[in-house]
Amino acid sequence: LGWCESGDVPLESLADHLALLVQALEPHCRIQCNTHLEGDLKQILQAMERKVLPGMDGKLLAKFRALADLPCIPVYADKDASGELREEENFFTLRLPSRVFERLPDKADTDMREHLHQWPRQLGCLQTAKALGVRPEPELSDWVECLSRIGEDAESKDLIPAEQTSASYSLEKLVGALAARDEPEPLPLWLPTPTDNDEGMRLVRAEELVYADEASWKGRCSCLEEQFGLRFVSEASISQPGSRHASWLLLCKHSKLRPISVVLRESLQGGDLEPASPDSITLGERQLEALIKSEEFAAGHQACLHASGISDAAAVAPAFESVEFCWTSAPLQSVLSHLDGSQLKDSERKQYTFADSNKLWLQAGVLEETGKEQNFLQELSSSLLKSAKARQHRHAHLLTMLECYRSGPASIETALQDANVEFNMAKHGHQPGMRLSIELAATCVQQSTLCTFDEEEMVAVSAGLIDEVEGYRYARVLPAAVSSNSGNLLRQYSLDEGGKSPTIRRHFELFKIERKQSPSVKTGGEASATTRSTDMEVSSQQTAASLLGDASRYAEFAAL
Repeated sequence: LGWCESGDVPLESLADHLALLVQALEPHCRIQCNTHLEGDLKQILQAMERKVLPGMDGKLLAKFRALADLPCIPVYADKDASGELREEENFFTLRLPSRVFERLPDKADTDMREHLHQWPRQLGCLQTAKALGVRPEPELSDWVECLSRIGEDAESKDLIPAEQTSASYSLEKLVGALAARDEPEPLPLWLPTPTDNDEGMRLVRAEELVYADEASWKGRCSCLEEQFGLRFVSEASISQPGSRHASWLLLCKHSKLRPISVVLRESLQGGDLEPASPDSITLGERQLEALIKSEEFAAGHQACLHASGISDAAAVAPAFESVEFCWTSAPLQSVLSHLDGSQLKDSERKQYTFADSNKLWLQAGVLEETGKEQNFLQELSSSLLKSAKARQHRHAHLLTMLECYRSGPASIETALQDANVEFNMAKHGHQPGMRLSIELAATCVQQSTLCTFDEEEMVAVSAGLIDEVEGYRYARVLPAAVSSNSGNLLRQYSLDEGGKSPTIRRHFELFKIERKQSPSVKTGGEASATTRSTDMEVSSQQTAASLLGDASRYAEFAAL
């Protein structure tokens, strides 16, 4: 092909010749290096590189698009650590441009050897590569295609080890790429499911699978495939245990994979339950309730969420104190049913706890029985999050916190520190965005119009109704007030409420909850110090006088 080097051959002819050359070869055949065929391919690509221009006309673009559907990129058998060819490797194959990239992620050249390939650096010709369809690096669609190709090639058979490696690698890269996806249309995913003997893996279309977001249900679903044609995903195929739950929920959002909780529902058998009499509730059971409704428990839970990588943990804090505990001496037994009403066979289960909306049923007396405490608390760790409407915010240390019920809320700090969770009540308690306990919320009072809130002061803001009771969240007053007109209910403050950016609220929207020094009363532009007090000791007479003694300000407040 010396004619290629003359520079007189039109780009269109070079494209036609390359197409004819690769079409004459068997698909995926191995080609010897240092042959006339390798030389011809290199000369054509290098000649094209001298002629490829960014603004090719429509006819030439059509030629190159046709080449993109042909395996025309030489990919060599092996590379060393620098990406260069090893001299002892003496063959190559031709690959589709859509599966060749300028660079690959770590380990892709080995784990994805049969599916993704790197443009051979020694060829150069990057302009030609881009014109043929070679892209900088794999994207979301490439990982979707890799999983589909592996699944279709296996034809619902068990994957061989190399396929398992490629499928797991593709799945992890896919999950990483999904975080930036906004499209609502579900992706046509193939996802891993265990083989019948649980020793291997196969790929199945996502619509045939469910994710066990209710982990305790999995052992009760032996007839799920028989009755409804559904199988569970292979959760362990995502290698990072700490991120598995969030990753599988993300896959549910972007594909036809469904959480088991939207396919089945759990209900109690045996009719209406009778609560146990208050006198029969044991000391341990009362201690458990007190622990869960304590501020230490809520703050510890948020610290664990932060440790799990949830940055807005304060904003998603569950209202544990709003959970209604219902102890009963009657046996608790539940059953799983499909949403169409049909009961799942062999799914009946006796249990110690059951979440019914925000009502939490608990088997009385179990905590005092030898050998049952751990199982009780394990069940409770799941039921509690359901009742608090925070099922998605599970973490590995909830059981550790529940085990502190006999030693009291103050012991949570030490227990979490022993579990390597950074938690200090003085530091993590009362964080912006956290809900106030019901008891503390009852002490919130509106501040006098003659007083200001101090910089860095922790205040309360309304969180709306929580179980028909006005709820509050902590907020911190930031140093820069937007407007500091003293004596005005419309005075504005910049607040940290636990979100990503500050919020602006007016004076009457802030409530005092705790204070070691009373507010600074403005007199002629000067602040005068007063005696120390707590919020629960703020004078109601002072508040009434400040609001009612100034009719204009009161009218202004009432009109808002």
